[in-house]
Amino acid sequence: MQALRAVTIDAAYEQFLEDDRGSLEPGKLADLVILDRSPLEAPDAIDRIRVLETLIAGRTVWRAP
Repeated sequence: MQALRAVTIDAAYEQFLEDDRGSLEPGKLADLVILDRSPLEAPDAIDRIRVLETLIAGRTVWRAP
């Protein structure tokens, strides 16, 4: 969980960007990936977790076939 925070909300805070980045909330930018399972539940299998969809600014830019 610490690693996830380090690259999301904590990173946004360090760059003074927490008003529009770092967490999923209304009005914030939505750059994210949708995974086939949680890396928190399967940390030993992180290299086998598939990306299902990628969104930038709330719009899908890639979707798995």
